[in-house]
Amino acid sequence: MYRGVRRLLQSGGFGLIDCLDGLAKRWQTEGHHFWAEKAFRGTLLVRKALLPSEHPEVSRSLQNLAAALQRRGSLAQAEDLYRQVLVARRGRLGAEHPLTLSSLDNLGTVLQGLGKGEEAVNTHREAMKGLKKILGAGHLVTLACMSNLAMALQSQDEWLEATELHHQVVLGRRLILGAGHVSSLASLSNWTKALDTLERKLGSHDADFLRCQAGRESLLAEAAVLGEAAACKGHGLMGN
Repeated sequence: MYRGVRRLLQSGGFGLIDCLDGLAKRWQTEGHHFWAEKAFRGTLLVRKALLPSEHPEVSRSLQNLAAALQRRGSLAQAEDLYRQVLVARRGRLGAEHPLTLSSLDNLGTVLQGLGKGEEAVNTHREAMKGLKKILGAGHLVTLACMSNLAMALQSQDEWLEATELHHQVVLGRRLILGAGHVSSLASLSNWTKALDTLERKLGSHDADFLRCQAGRESLLAEAAVLGEAAACKGHGLMGN
């Protein structure tokens, strides 16, 4: 039976595993995390049985399962799997490959969830440094890592650096995605919330706070206009 399954997969049947991966991702998006995890475990089991442990498809399956476990709150298991992915990708692709650095960033998010704040900050910082070097500071992947680092810094009460990073993410995403994109607006919200906390900690007349909050009013005003326009469009009140 095993040899028959192996022949099926090697003759193109790996497409079936890819289809199951796609179905699992759909279940995950729809909130069916239990079934998504089961499906990802199945595809990982098959790939590990038929492919070398360092094969990129095995790493992809490990990462998919880790993400599913993270969503379900099984953070310790997710951490272990993310570390396996990181080791495999460092060995196969090198420490500075974008996939390796993204794996490092993923690990940081789990570490933060586990309350390992200092390690999370260091992990995100290492990932961001590498992504800036390889992809550039304005790349969307780099900006996502930058946002994760800002959140980790907040958990360590490092609000000044967190606020500065949130601002960079706002500007970068607006440039690439546009001011009205959901990711740009989410970044703006993160920045303004961080600014509010920074003001409470430093005071409204502090030089660092005043520097960080420069341009906030104009950005918020533009976001409000975009929000009103979207609402009008949604109700059929705007023309083409």
